[in-house]
Amino acid sequence: MQRLTGLILLMSALYIFIIPLLNVSTHVVVLFKIIPMVLIIIYGLNIRTKGSGVLVMIGVTVCTVADVAIAYSFIAGLVIFLIGHLFYIPAFWHARKREANRVFAVGIIIIYIVLIGFFIIRALVESGDMNMVVPVVLYIGVIGSMGITAMLTRNRLAIFGAALFIISDSFLAWNRFVEPLEPSHVLIMATYYSAQYFIVKSRL
Repeated sequence: MQRLTGLILLMSALYIFIIPLLNVSTHVVVLFKIIPMVLIIIYGLNIRTKGSGVLVMIGVTVCTVADVAIAYSFIAGLVIFLIGHLFYIPAFWHARKREANRVFAVGIIIIYIVLIGFFIIRALVESGDMNMVVPVVLYIGVIGSMGITAMLTRNRLAIFGAALFIISDSFLAWNRFVEPLEPSHVLIMATYYSAQYFIVKSRL
């Protein structure tokens, strides 16, 4: 498993830092983009989780499909990622601890989501891109729910992974709709791969 983790790290670094420097086609870029995700799926299958772990594995597989789709259509990728979160949410919910008291942490997530959502929606309205308002609001609500249910698991890896996923999507949305971030590719993908890895490693 340590070798597989090392390979995930290596292929993630290759896609994040090397591939952008090469003059290759979109198809080749997408291929290298999903290699770390495929390795993460293999890693998860080796853990042999049961119950909610099955939902986690379906979720990460759907997100891998979304990685391909978003390279060709942003809205298609957004919809498929949303579907992926709809598997993570019940996975976290089934693994929740009834005695969990995460009022403060949940409050932080809600405040963060509302603030990010405000700036993104304002940018969309100001740019006249009204067609994206409803899909973005829906996605923000779903990923916020994913973060909240992750908190209820009291599983540190799941919580860390969910938080990184929210941060990664925040970087993506901010870079696309509000203002360019530098280096956006590194920020988005480093947090994204880490998020998926920790969610799978959480062994829910």
